[in-house]
Amino acid sequence: MIRTSLNVAYLSVTGVVLIAIAVSFLVFRPMLITLSQQRMQNQERDKTITERNTFLKSLESKQNMLDQEKTSERVLSVALPESDSFDDVVRILQRSATTAGGTIRTINNTSVEQQRNALIRQGREGEEQLFQSITPLGADIEFIGSYQQLRVFLGELEKSPRLIDVMSLDISRSDKTTDIITVKMSLRFYHYGSPAPQ
Repeated sequence: MIRTSLNVAYLSVTGVVLIAIAVSFLVFRPMLITLSQQRMQNQERDKTITERNTFLKSLESKQNMLDQEKTSERVLSVALPESDSFDDVVRILQRSATTAGGTIRTINNTSVEQQRNALIRQGREGEEQLFQSITPLGADIEFIGSYQQLRVFLGELEKSPRLIDVMSLDISRSDKTTDIITVKMSLRFYHYGSPAPQ
């Protein structure tokens, strides 16, 4: 009889343990799954918050970079203006000649020829092309002065904020008794935008 009661006790304890395991599996497993999902959501939220904080911290450095870009844009807008006004280049040439102590006798606008030549070059294969949004302009000038004044004049053109290329230079002496020379030069400069309609 003692053995039977022990067996019943063992069976009862085993049954209670099995029922407790089944109940805990049925009750706690969904809770564990929910807890795991909550943990993953929290990790994703923490990751998002960290990314946003990193972005906010880098915002000041990005603002500084944009401010530096504004300075570069201002410099570029002077070197490569959107206006194709020939008067700007005439002012630069006159100021450079005055600084050099020489004289500009004539200035001829050759922008139409420069643009036509650029279109011809673009039509040839293998030729170097300007960017589509940059239009070449040109001028032929006649400068009178000494060799030293010519050197200063060219130096002033080089220091000019406007991008100007000297394409050709033809020097002749005006008079054999003086050191005055006549210089015919072809200049090319540029503007940002399409050519003006003719």
